[in-house]
Amino acid sequence: MNYEIVNFKEVKVEGEHVRISNNDAHMSFKFNDLWQGFYQNHATMDMDTLVYGVYFNFEGDYQNPISLSYDVLAGVASKNGTVSIQNGKYARFEIVGNPMTAPAILWQEIWETKLNRACVTDFELYYPNPDIEKTRIEIYIGLKS
Repeated sequence: MNYEIVNFKEVKVEGEHVRISNNDAHMSFKFNDLWQGFYQNHATMDMDTLVYGVYFNFEGDYQNPISLSYDVLAGVASKNGTVSIQNGKYARFEIVGNPMTAPAILWQEIWETKLNRACVTDFELYYPNPDIEKTRIEIYIGLKS
């Protein structure tokens, strides 16, 4: 799996929020409801607005992904945001595709990649594209220093 190590500066994000457990049979429905709520309540068709999916408040063993629970916030950058993506070192992964299916493919590859995860904040970054099938999606995994 190809990725690059980057340093990221804090960004505050606001939007819709949900608690997820990887062992929850209804996990995919919760993700769908989260993103649907976000797009109904917050999103615009502004092609200059980056959209974030922020993962935080981790519980469980990241080396055993099925054990993980975490909060997820779908949102946009805001100086008064409710969640902060922490400063630090991240592994950056990238895929181009439909935002409804491509992240799941990339996450499967990430789970198989050996990383020294911090499990403080991880996040997805979506670059709007008029052709939804060509959306650039980056996933950032927080690393221990």
